[in-house]
This record gives sequence, structure tokens and C-alpha cells, in this order.
Amino acid sequence: ANLCVSFYTAFNLGARWGVEAAKAYHSPEAEDAAEEEQQEICARWYQLSTFYPLARTNRDKLDGGIDILPFTLPGEYESMAKYSIEDRYMYAQFVYECLFAASQSGQSCFDPLFYHYPSLNHSYSDIEHTFIINDAIKVSPVLQSLANETVDDQVYRSFFPYGKWIDLDENEIVNITNPQGEWTMLRPGLGVKKHLRPGYIVPLQYNTTTQMPSFANSTRQLNWTQTNLFINRDENGFAKGKVLFDEGYNKSGIENGEYEYYEFQLVNRTLEKMTINTDEVKTGHQDIGRIVIYDAEDLQFVDGACFIGKSSWKAQKMATPTYDSINKTLTFTGLNGIIDAFEMQMIQLTSPNDTYNFCDVYSSGWTVDL
Repeated sequence: ANLCVSFYTAFNLGARWGVEAAKAYHSPEAEDAAEEEQQEICARWYQLSTFYPLARTNRDKLDGGIDILPFTLPGEYESMAKYSIEDRYMYAQFVYECLFAASQSGQSCFDPLFYHYPSLNHSYSDIEHTFIINDAIKVSPVLQSLANETVDDQVYRSFFPYGKWIDLDENEIVNITNPQGEWTMLRPGLGVKKHLRPGYIVPLQYNTTTQMPSFANSTRQLNWTQTNLFINRDENGFAKGKVLFDEGYNKSGIENGEYEYYEFQLVNRTLEKMTINTDEVKTGHQDIGRIVIYDAEDLQFVDGACFIGKSSWKAQKMATPTYDSINKTLTFTGLNGIIDAFEMQMIQLTSPNDTYNFCDVYSSGWTVDL
């Protein structure tokens, strides 16, 4: 089906320029299907194109076909299309960073599973059924109609390598204990199924305040919208991820080095920021809103966090971290609800059982007796 073929098209284009994913909405598979299946196929195309670098709707008016705009789809299919568009804005910064890195190094952004897990036999099976974006997010799209299935039967399978994968919509953990990986049954949601890979940090942009719409929908609004970091540690307690901040308007900003480019690394209870761009940047472009650590049951007793900036090595107190016992997440932010990404060098989490409290304002002056 054309849904499957679109993956190969995007992959063959090197994933730098992507594919006009929705161009096949009016496709042979839609022509041969009943009306409800046609509507579902349209919604599935919106889901699939969430992470495609380029995507647009397209309809041949002279050749008939159903209406394909989100607001013309009925019921749940309209909700699926709108949710996917909002998803696209939330993850735009994540995809944008990878495209920037690809322009500098020639790396890929849109990978089949065997790129990352070449030793697993099942990573070579049904290659189009799942793919990895920017090393960090595993996408598992629905590639066939489920319109005629009962609610209980609306499931499909996807292959997962070893580790704990986080469902970024439901906050659920897919825990794979077999070193060779396992096939897992998934239940489709409003958006395309996406899981955060063990050992990675990803940025998501959405508003946590009431001054603006919930989701940014333009370059200008994306520049105003806080970036939130979501973290899934590997079995060693480590995670990493890159974030690119720029004005988003002119290529001169990139050419002149007027952008912020960071790699964040979480080791145990220390989140460190390393600057990749060595050019002089005078001011920051954006702030970080919330930082969320998934599968954080081992961090439930964390009761403090501090911020260490580059202008002063004295620890600055942050808002008290909150542990969600239902979703098993730990969330922390600054005292005023934001973290200055430009100023930040390190964030330390503390608990009552610590022998040494590195958030003590005098810790920068500690010495070690030899």
C-alpha cells in the first residue's frame, strides 16, 4: 500500500528533504475502499506524516475523491488529523535539530530499525512497519485499515529491541527483557505511536502557561514557546540528547553562528549541558520549561534541585521536584517555572539520604583534604 511505500521514498531521499507524505491521499487504495475506510486512510496519512520533514495535503479535483482537509473528516478521524498536526508542531524543534546536524555532517534522520540494531534478525522484517527519528524516537504507524475491526480487535504489532521504551502519549513503559527483542501488540491512539528510546533526551514544545494557545502554530510562536525536556534513562542511568535554539527566520543566523547548540547528558542525578556551538552567542533564544524523567521510581525520594550557572558556581535553588506515583515520572523546573537554558551549566538533584548536599550554596568552596 502507498502508506508503506512512502517510508521507502522518504528513506531514499536521505530523510533530509522528506516526502510530500500526504500527496497520496487520493490513492488507489482509497479508490477501492468504502467511504469510511477512505476517511480512515486520510487520517492515517496525517498520523504517518507527523515526523516527515515535508508534508502537505493534495487532492486532484478533476479526478474526484473525498475531501481531505482535517475539518472535513468525520468524528474520530478529524480528531486524529488535528492531533497529528499538533504533534508535528510539538516535535518540530526535535526534527529541525536533526536536519541541521545532517546538513553539517551528512548523518541520517529517518532510519530503519536495522541501522541502530543490525544484530537483531527481526529488525530486517517488515522494514516499513517502524522507523527511528533522530536516533531517539521509534515511530510505529498504522499501515492498514482497522475501520472494520471491533474496538477490542483494533491492535497491530511492532518490533521492539531490548530495553524500556516510553510511550510518549500514554506515559506507559514497553519493557523488553529479551536481548533479541520482542514483537509487541499496540493499540492505536489519536496520534501516531511513538516511543522514546532508552538512553535519550528529546525536546518537546508546548505551552504550560495560559498567556498563549496550548500549541504553537507558527515560527514566531515556536520561538516564544518554552522547550520541555523528556528523559528516558538506559539501564545504567544515562541519557543524552541535543537541542538547537535559533531565531528560525534567516539562514544568516546559522551561517554567522548566532544560534545555541547544546548536548544535554543525564548521569545518575546530574544533568549537564555541553555547548556544541563554539561561536560567540550574546543572549539566549529560548527557555526550558519542565524537565521530566520517566521510569523514575528510584528517584521518588528526591526532594531538592539546584541550578548551577556559568556566571556563578554557587548553587541556586530550584522549585521542589514532584514525583507522580501513577506515571512514575519526576518533574522539575525553576522557581519561576522556567530554566535559563543559556545560563545553565548543570542541574543537581538531591535527596534526604545524601551524604553531601551539592546544592548547598557553599559547596563551590569545598575542598578535599589529601
